[in-house]
Amino acid sequence: MRTAQFLAGALTAFVQGGEPALSQFIGRDFVGRSADEVLAALVDELAPSGAQNEDAAARDAACMVLEDLFVRYSVGTAGLAGLATLDMAEVGKVVVQYVATYIFTRLMQVLAIRLERNDLTPAAACRMERDIRGYVIDRVEQEVTPPQVNNISFTADEGKRIVERVFNDAYSIIEVWEE
Repeated sequence: MRTAQFLAGALTAFVQGGEPALSQFIGRDFVGRSADEVLAALVDELAPSGAQNEDAAARDAACMVLEDLFVRYSVGTAGLAGLATLDMAEVGKVVVQYVATYIFTRLMQVLAIRLERNDLTPAAACRMERDIRGYVIDRVEQEVTPPQVNNISFTADEGKRIVERVFNDAYSIIEVWEE
């Protein structure tokens, strides 16, 4: 969950010191770069390359969450200045969204394997995907409220336990799912 920690750190740096602080945190200058270039640079710096399933899930989740953030704050048209109203409460929500997206992405890898093995039908996989998405979002929001998320280290035991608990509970649902 290194990516969750770095995402929280990068957004916190931006909230506290704007673009210069973000550039210093990431180690790259974003002046004059398009939103797509900034997004790609952030994902490259924050997320692993994707060699393992967990790495690929971390990278996909980071990309999805940052794309959503950029759209909500009009970064495509306003540049990083669009994030000027970002505050710590919103940083917490983004990190919660990242954690839920990461867990959900990992679970979709499991569903893909079950689908490939013909363990379930495509229709069942679609129903499971919809149900699991809602379950994961609800569970992560119960486990980590946005104000508290800024005090959790996702690279330490507490954060890892939260992710493992939600993943394992949702995985259990997939294992007993009947069409």
